[in-house]
Amino acid sequence: MPRTRRFVSLALLLLASVLFATLRSDDPGRLLAEGRELLAARKPAEAAEVLGRVGGDVRGDETAKEAAVLRVLALVQAKQADAAAKAAGDLLLVLGDDDAWRGRLESLLAKAAEQKGDVKAAAAREAELAGRTLSDPEQARLAGVYFGWAERLGKGEPAPDAVRPAIPPDHARAIDAYRRGMAVLASAADRTTYRLACA
Repeated sequence: MPRTRRFVSLALLLLASVLFATLRSDDPGRLLAEGRELLAARKPAEAAEVLGRVGGDVRGDETAKEAAVLRVLALVQAKQADAAAKAAGDLLLVLGDDDAWRGRLESLLAKAAEQKGDVKAAAAREAELAGRTLSDPEQARLAGVYFGWAERLGKGEPAPDAVRPAIPPDHARAIDAYRRGMAVLASAADRTTYRLACA
């Protein structure tokens, strides 16, 4: 009987160690899945740590590439703007110009710049990204939104009722919105049809 207990206890100990080793292994697929779960659970700091352990060459290994991009996302969500910007910049240097993840990384770089307080750099990066990724009709539509906003800011708005006050014209913001709209347009777009009302 004591031998049986010893055998059972050793077998359970061996089984537990094998299970623990399996759970803690650095399998890239498992680490990627765990990182996704942590991101979904809104635990970005833990997700960044787990996704950082995924090994592999990001040039050829799609799992490693996705893990690297999700790590940048986790760093942005964790408000670690400097680390996110560095990781995204390093990754952009490695990826090709036609890589599918490039646009997502540049968008995350813009968010990191915004978190650092560099709103102009963030807006410029977003406008550049929109200019490269949107088709001509989409660019025109987005530019139209900016131009409509510039028009409203330039003219101001009368009081909608007795409770809410009128909004005075804000020419500086109108010009900024107009410039953003012009930045979104493709270089080949006909820019002569756009004019700022307050100019």
